[in-house]
Amino acid sequence: MSREIKFRAWDKHERKMYQVTALQWDAANPCKFSKLELLSLDGLYTVRRFIGDACGIYDILEYTGIKDRKGAEIYEGDILDNLGVVEFKNGSFVVNGWEPIGEMAVEKSVVIGNIYEHRYLIKGGDSNG
Repeated sequence: MSREIKFRAWDKHERKMYQVTALQWDAANPCKFSKLELLSLDGLYTVRRFIGDACGIYDILEYTGIKDRKGAEIYEGDILDNLGVVEFKNGSFVVNGWEPIGEMAVEKSVVIGNIYEHRYLIKGGDSNG
């Protein structure tokens, strides 16, 4: 079974989430992008293009291929209401650092935010968003 491959990007300086519309990186250096095109999630901004070392500027977040019970796409860094934070570790998507994520685990969950804009939703997270 295949899944759709797509990404979002968190701009660390603007503190804003973008949809990734094009992505190409150097295999020898995953921080170096030869092509990164971003579109604002609110649709109010045009595409931003970036070439170079992106690790200090953007966090690239992969789509899990799974939707929550309301149909929202689940990405790395998302917070699920009754499960925790989604991460990519050791080649798979997990919740709370170890529990593999699967359709069965999220069929009763809802994305309530993400670790960048809603850190206060995580137990022990700061309230600065």
